[in-house]
Amino acid sequence: MKLVYESEEVLQQGIDISEQYPQLYELYMLVITKLKRFEFEDLKLHIEEELAKSAYTKQIKYLPNEHAYEYRIPPHCKSRVLRMLFEVEDDCWTICIRKVWTKGTKPPSKRRENGKNKKPGNSNRPA
Repeated sequence: MKLVYESEEVLQQGIDISEQYPQLYELYMLVITKLKRFEFEDLKLHIEEELAKSAYTKQIKYLPNEHAYEYRIPPHCKSRVLRMLFEVEDDCWTICIRKVWTKGTKPPSKRRENGKNKKPGNSNRPA
């Protein structure tokens, strides 16, 4: 497969990540290498297999509003994950990378604490 970036800005996003998060960038480059080695039918099968996995383990997710796929590197992590938005072009030979970004995560206990008491003084006890 041939990989192209939608713009110079998207290429720069990857460079910025390489400086800020070298470990994530290393994983990202492994994914890029893997994608380049695929033939179209192999890529199609890989995407179908990933989409069939559970939400917690899948690396590829389809985003219908973007008409593109999101590659999750790694799928889940305690600290930070890298996301890559891509689409397979009509020529069935080119993968266009549209966006590369990182996303911080909160441990499940922190998410629950933030959701419990959104308003100060809000209590479940009757008055």
